[in-house]
Amino acid sequence: MREIEEKRKQEAQKIEVAGDLEQNMNKLEIVEGDARNVDEALKVLGDAQAADDDKHPEKRMRAAYLAFEEKRLAELKIKHPTFRLSQLKQVLKKEWQKSPENPLNARIMALSK
Repeated sequence: MREIEEKRKQEAQKIEVAGDLEQNMNKLEIVEGDARNVDEALKVLGDAQAADDDKHPEKRMRAAYLAFEEKRLAELKIKHPTFRLSQLKQVLKKEWQKSPENPLNARIMALSK
């Protein structure tokens, strides 16, 4: 008799959920690799779009501009032999604003596709 009452109490406490449950990501075991930061964790979990998204192109702006300047300055000196360095740098800056090598432009072009 007591066993029957305990069984009824246990059945009354059971909760049934209709529909599909999401997998608990905290208990997910990944065999492919480990992650030491958020970007690596997103790559491991398979969210490639979020990991590939360039969130801070301005951090690479200076290095990208210096590489662009180094490459283009020699060409501009040949094209405009009478220009002073300041004039050449003005031309460079105008080209940089429209260049696909500019990280900000690359982001805009990616969004427009």
